[in-house]
Order: sequence, then C-alpha cells, then structure tokens
Amino acid sequence: MESPVLKDKRIAISISESPDLEGLGYGQVHLEDTMVEIGRYLLASEMNLAYGGDLRETNNFTRTLFDLAQNQYNKEPQKVFSNYFAWPIHLNLSEEERSKNYNTARMVCLKPPDSELDAKQFIPPDTPENKAIWARSLTQMRQTQTSAIDARIMLGGQMDQFKGAWPGLVEEAWLTLKAGKPLYLMGAFGGCAQLVIQMIQGQMSSHDIRDQVGSKMKDDYSAMINHFNREAAQRGVAPIDYEKLSAYFKGKTIADLNNGLSEAENMILFKETEIHRAIALIMKGLSQRFAM
Repeated sequence: MESPVLKDKRIAISISESPDLEGLGYGQVHLEDTMVEIGRYLLASEMNLAYGGDLRETNNFTRTLFDLAQNQYNKEPQKVFSNYFAWPIHLNLSEEERSKNYNTARMVCLKPPDSELDAKQFIPPDTPENKAIWARSLTQMRQTQTSAIDARIMLGGQMDQFKGAWPGLVEEAWLTLKAGKPLYLMGAFGGCAQLVIQMIQGQMSSHDIRDQVGSKMKDDYSAMINHFNREAAQRGVAPIDYEKLSAYFKGKTIADLNNGLSEAENMILFKETEIHRAIALIMKGLSQRFAM
C-alpha cells in the first residue's frame, strides 16, 4: 500500500464521543473500530498519525491509538504517532505513565497559554476564570497540532461536556480550514463532524448551532464565555461568537475542504456508513491531493 506521495505525511484523526450514536444505531465500539481501521490504512501507507488526547480512563481513543502505533510494522512508535497534550492536562500524568508512553509515542506537552501562569501548578476547570484558561490552552494545543499536520480526518465529536471555547472538533475543523489543509468529514456518526457538514452546506443558523452546543452545560458555559470575552481583547484572542462562527463556515464551500475529492465524492463521504468505502475515498483524496 506504500505510496511515495503519502510517505511520512502526518494525518490528524479528530474523533470523540458523539451524542448521536445511539439514535443512528451505533455504539462507541463502532466509532473506535472505524478509527482503528483508518489508522491501520494510514500507517500501512507509510503515513504518521496525530491526535490530541489526555489518556483518561474513560477515553479509549488515545490509548487505542497508542497501542496501534506501538504494534504496527515494527517502526519507531515515536515517529509514527504524535499525541498533543494541552496544559495543565499533562500535569496529571504520573511518572510511570510518562515513562511508559515515552517509548510508545511522541508526547507533545504544551506550556500554559499565559506567561503569568505557573507551568507546574495544576488548575482545575472549576470556575469561569479557570475554564477560560483551559479554553485558551486547548486552542493553543489545537493550533500547535494543526501547524504540524498535513491533513485531518474527522468523525463523531461531542457537543457538550467539552472544556474548550468551542466543541473540540468544531474548533479543529475551523483551524484546519483556516490553514488551507485537507479536511475529510465523515458524517455517518453524527456529532461535530455532521454539524460542520451542515454549516458548510448552509443548513444551520447560529441559533440552531448554539441550541445544540453545550445543551447540558448552558449556565456554566455561558459564565465561562462571559469571562473569556471580557478578557479577549486584552489577551489578543478572538471572542467566542457563534454568529461569526456560523458566518465563517457558511462562507465556505465543499471545494474549500481542499482534500483531493470532487464535490460528488465528498457528498458520498459525508454519509458513507461502510467503513472501507469511506477509507477508500479518503485514501483516494489523500493520494490525489499530495500528487498535485
């Protein structure tokens, strides 16, 4: 499966739990199996993987990718898989975890988003102020990852219980489009990937988006947004503004995904439920995009 044009390309897999799984007839295992199959194909084609995860016991995606990279093709795991940890999440890693995972992947541990913060002091996301710090830190992590990757594949994505300024996959899609890097959207599992598809197709108003996002954390999320936006100008960051977010995505077309697939092929990928047909489209797009 090796392809000279794909060798050593770093591909981010953006995935998290989707609130739509049960309604679509899927479970967590289907999402994870799809991620593993995608990862296997990418590694077999001499590409490298990137992810942004925190090794929580309840989050199997990060651990699964660590294991996949370790067991594939007798390569150096630190080369084939990079995991990006936002501050202060990585401070919770024990020395045993750091030592164990050091030989499993390239662990990129980010610094605090603000110079006045103590890099060694963990702060919990338990107040609007601390949550705003976490939001800036997660954005910084995603910006760092986006600058280092060649393309991004997106599926699923939780719409609430997130710790950032936006749902994580929505922000990753936005950063990827801004950077002009190829973006592959698999909408079959719903969640953020489907939301991004709907926004690009002009099917969602800013009010519709805001109603869906953070529905289980409205009061806490609103308090964080208010604090975040009061400080945004002085910190030189963009405010959290769903009108602007909606307008940005509505201003994009399928061609802006820049992923080597035609509009018709992307439309198929948006809805494809058979894993290997979806992967075949992604591999075709990557090959055509990087052969340009």
